Amino acid sequence: MSDATFSPTEPQQRRSPRASDWRLFLRIVPYAKPYAPILWLSAVLLIPLSVCSAVQPILIGQAISLLRNEPTTYNFLRSAGLTTGILWLSGLLLVTLVVRFGLQSWQGYMVSKVGQEITADIRNDLFHHVLSLATNFSIAPLSVV
Repeated sequence: MSDATFSPTEPQQRRSPRASDWRLFLRIVPYAKPYAPILWLSAVLLIPLSVCSAVQPILIGQAISLLRNEPTTYNFLRSAGLTTGILWLSGLLLVTLVVRFGLQSWQGYMVSKVGQEITADIRNDLFHHVLSLATNFSIAPLSVV
């Protein structure tokens, strides 16, 4: 345990919220270290998730341009015809949606699993700490009124 523990006599106004949050974050870091590879993988998954999220409005914009008979970035869509171009764009949109949904689900599962395991580790440490405490506390008898 560190020396920076909460003391009930210290007023709350002295500590800034950022310093307190940073201190709490640093206390969780040792619990998160065993799960670092999973946390890194979930952070890396943000890149393809962002790409899929950015591509979707572009595909919709291309479909609108194709429908309005405006110049599009992809000239092969215009030469393929309206129906074929719309099918290609809707297929690409479906692929990006499925990839984004799959990666987002996988990332959410990993982050929740790590969060639950860290919570279980903290609870186990707290349980072992409570069991290690002395049991000979002097308790004043309850008065029955």
